[in-house]
Amino acid sequence: PGTALVEYRGVRLDGPMLLSRIRARANDLHASGLARGDTAIIVVTDNPSAIELLVACWMVGASGFLLDFRTTPERLREWSQR
Repeated sequence: PGTALVEYRGVRLDGPMLLSRIRARANDLHASGLARGDTAIIVVTDNPSAIELLVACWMVGASGFLLDFRTTPERLREWSQR
């Protein structure tokens, strides 16, 4: 494996591994209906996953909106209606 770009909780990801994970997430988002110009709310519980999802949104042509996992359900509903 190449040089690790990301290391988190004992998991090391090099460039090709990270890009592969991001592409897979972009494919999943697109298959779920996320399209160019849309905005996805990303509830952050794990920093590397949040970054992967944010970049995956960009690959689809969408925007990602990062929220802390402690955000209340009421606040999530409010933001999802925007």
